[in-house]
Amino acid sequence: MTTETSGRSISHFALHYPEPSDGPLAARLFELLGVHVDEPLPLPDGTNFYRFWVDKRPGVNDGIFYMSRLPEPLRNLQKVIRERLDVGGPNEDPTVAAYRTAEDYDPELCFHVGVLFASLDDLEERVAAVRADPELSKRVSLTVNRATKGKDPAIDARMEASPLFSAAERFPYGNYGIQIFLVTDLLAGGPLGERMTVELDYVFPGYPENVFTTVVWQ
Repeated sequence: MTTETSGRSISHFALHYPEPSDGPLAARLFELLGVHVDEPLPLPDGTNFYRFWVDKRPGVNDGIFYMSRLPEPLRNLQKVIRERLDVGGPNEDPTVAAYRTAEDYDPELCFHVGVLFASLDDLEERVAAVRADPELSKRVSLTVNRATKGKDPAIDARMEASPLFSAAERFPYGNYGIQIFLVTDLLAGGPLGERMTVELDYVFPGYPENVFTTVVWQ
């Protein structure tokens, strides 16, 4: 007999890659970020279905996400949207440029996925590996939010010593944590299906009121 509890967690979410050739490269991106990648499941249309585990351990049934090729109905819908707005054409609707500008400034604008790291060193090493990959580096851009200055001298020193964070001029809407927004066109997201953000996070230990629990408008 088992005893049920009222606890909850996020079991899974689903992502899409735009073109068949994008699937293996997107899977490699997640693998470099430390996510466990199961063997892909070949589908009848020649594409692959992927299952990823943020932290795969015995008995764990959550922290899973799936990835498959963007379904045809969504592809067709986004094609019509782009055609009607003349995306990339001489008569492109001005709302397209305004949207892209807003998303460039705020990578959290649309639906995105966040992965919380237990080690800042690990996060930095994995981002460096993505940057060093000749194929992925062309398909990925990074926006870096360093920890808010002046909250803890040790955190300030850690940021200044980091090649990744020392030059960053952006800060989160909260304290004692960092955010890296990895934007890639290997995933179909946003209203135009062009790109999606994967947020990489770290919270310095010992601060229960941090970037994820207490919003501070800078």
